Amino acid sequence: MGSLHEVLVIVIIRMIPVKTMLFSERFIVGKLEPKGVYKCVAQYGYKDAPNIEGSEFINQVVKSIKDYLKLRGTHSSSHDRGYASRNTLAESNYFVDEELQ
Repeated sequence: MGSLHEVLVIVIIRMIPVKTMLFSERFIVGKLEPKGVYKCVAQYGYKDAPNIEGSEFINQVVKSIKDYLKLRGTHSSSHDRGYASRNTLAESNYFVDEELQ
């Protein structure tokens, strides 16, 4: 593929060896490189009935990414590296706001 969309989400469905997964722990979101690329792991227990088709699942994935971006905007964007400068923080807040739109 010669180009990427502005925002690309890679969704991984994971069945884990627990009875059910709490909804608050169902989606794990992370940022990948380049800018605008995210991964979202949707975890389900063996008794859960995953419904990954339709708008409800898509809305849950999008909400999880928005929550991740909002949380990331309130904290240092460089928390993975353990430091942040004022410029880095200002730039990251700009990109978070831009990607939320």
